Amino acid sequence: MIAAVEHHLATYLPAAGGGFRPQRIVLTRGALDTPPRQAFVQRLLALWPEAERVEALDRTHMQLGGLLPAGDAARRSAGRRTLVLGTIATPLRRSREKGIVCPNYLHISPTAYCAYGCAYCYLAGSCSTVVAPVVKVFVNLEDVLAAIARRTRRLAEPTSFYLGKLQDAIALDPLTGFSRVLVPFFAAQHLGRLVMLTKSDCVGNLLGLAHRGHTAVSWSVNPEAVCRELEAGAPPLARRLEAARRCQEAGYPVRFIIMPILPVEGWRRHYADLVEAIFASVCPERITLGGICSYGTALRLTAASLGRDNVVARNIAGTPSPDGRRRFPRELRAELYRHVIGEIRRRAPDTPVALCLEEAELWRAVGLDTARQACNCVWRGTWS
Repeated sequence: MIAAVEHHLATYLPAAGGGFRPQRIVLTRGALDTPPRQAFVQRLLALWPEAERVEALDRTHMQLGGLLPAGDAARRSAGRRTLVLGTIATPLRRSREKGIVCPNYLHISPTAYCAYGCAYCYLAGSCSTVVAPVVKVFVNLEDVLAAIARRTRRLAEPTSFYLGKLQDAIALDPLTGFSRVLVPFFAAQHLGRLVMLTKSDCVGNLLGLAHRGHTAVSWSVNPEAVCRELEAGAPPLARRLEAARRCQEAGYPVRFIIMPILPVEGWRRHYADLVEAIFASVCPERITLGGICSYGTALRLTAASLGRDNVVARNIAGTPSPDGRRRFPRELRAELYRHVIGEIRRRAPDTPVALCLEEAELWRAVGLDTARQACNCVWRGTWS
């Protein structure tokens, strides 16, 4: 593992892509510890010679005090233009959801955060992002692989390692090329599997890899009207669907997550058109649906971006759910889900459908069985 990572860092030629263009590049603890890391970092720096270079080698990637402006919106804006290179101490974690239907899953972090500017972003309100809302690349990829390898030795069945909870899985891949290490690594695993969630169309590195079907690629999508108005910087829907088509042709299992489903004007037509576009492009392995499920910080950022009278604020429930997140009222969520499920069933009645971060009562209300989960983040689920 170490040799493979060092070879990649020493030889990969980074490319700009996905619209990310940092104005500042910060080197934190561990970024220059080995010659392969030094070579990799120097090639990254050479991509953007005009970017400010900051050496903070005595700090971790979380210790960025004084490097970002004050104020949530200003920090978030500056952070999307800041690239932090360093190491991560705990690259593998398990989700710990309670009180909702969630299989809880393992997730990995070779990178963190996202340069896209989606107005509804839930990630912007997560604890680590509030502290350090910057785009991060961790150069100790060998530690990510080692953590995965240790965990796979304890597995009894094919199990996913999810890449996309705390980042976009492939938006930075032209820059890092990490997929060229991760996908072959998982191809060699007996029970470990990789699930990548993205809004990106940067799939060039994926297409020539021998994945053995051990990596699934999942796209977060919304109707074009929502993409255009609320997903600044992310590729339009057509480009995401084309990327999904290319990956499916390359043999990857392809999934979709439609989230957050929003009651925008004409939403019934928009979401019917979205489902039509998905099935016109690919045959998805499964589709997961979700709504707004954000903490207060993320909702404040949404209000700062869209104004206080926005589609989220107008529909959000008055009190948080038992898990502390804010959601739309249950009746509205059920209406949104029923419509999209109906459109999916009309075209592909056997396609597994699940809800993301929702209550068991709501699953039952929309005709889904919590005993037959086919959630995006897990490999097999309990669907049969």
